[in-house]
Order: sequence, then structure tokens, then C-alpha cells
Amino acid sequence: MNITDPERRRAQQITQEVVNRQMGAVEAAYVLLPILRRHPELATQDDLNLVIAIGSETDDLPLGSVRELWDPNALIEKDREIARCNELWGDKLRGACGRILSRLQAL
Repeated sequence: MNITDPERRRAQQITQEVVNRQMGAVEAAYVLLPILRRHPELATQDDLNLVIAIGSETDDLPLGSVRELWDPNALIEKDREIARCNELWGDKLRGACGRILSRLQAL
């Protein structure tokens, strides 16, 4: 595995926050997907597919600093959608993140 220490620590932080319910599925997919694309060996194919699917289904939702550019009234509806997606995929992603975390800790 050719993952750098900063990437490994970031992936561990993200997956631990998901497992601990400190980060939702939408945000986690957004920040975890680039790491998994560079290091697909960190996840099973099913877990990678799940993260890709969540990212694909939610790529129109405003996250991070881009939210500052959105109309506050529009964000109300988008935040409802983010909450719905987090509820829909939260349990599955927590399971996937637990498995990814185990792989990371074995490094």
C-alpha cells in the first residue's frame, strides 16, 4: 500500500467520525471519495461502490465553503435533502467506514 501518512490519518479521522456519528454520509462521501479513488485497496469493491454511489447521488448538494455562495432560503431545502440522504445511507456507510477503518488500522 502506497498511502502517505497524512492521507492515512485523514482517512482514519473521516471513517472514525462517521462511525461515531460525528459526520454524515453526504459529507463523508465527499471527503473520503478522493482518497479511496487514489487508494481503492482501502475498501472492498462493495464499500467503494457505496461511497461512489452516495457521492454521485449527492454531488449537487452544497457542502463546505460553497454554501456561502448559496441563498439562505435555498439552503433550507438543500439541508433537508442532506438530512434525508444522511438518514437513508447512514447505517450502510457506518458499516463500510468500520471496515475501512479496520484496514487502515492494520497498516
